[in-house]
Amino acid sequence: MMTTMFRRRQWRDKRHHPATMEDLYMSHQAMGVLCALAGTGTALVILLLFLGQPFVDDLFGR
Repeated sequence: MMTTMFRRRQWRDKRHHPATMEDLYMSHQAMGVLCALAGTGTALVILLLFLGQPFVDDLFGR
């Protein structure tokens, strides 16, 4: 019970503080990683659509 109350107090105290530059930097890094992953996945899907089975064979070495 004490742990729950302590965590709730931490969350309540944290939400009243404005975001620091470090918080913004970390969120920008996370967005960059997510965009890179989404771009890579999109590129693979587009290559699969245009090149078809030969691309899959080359990609997985069959």
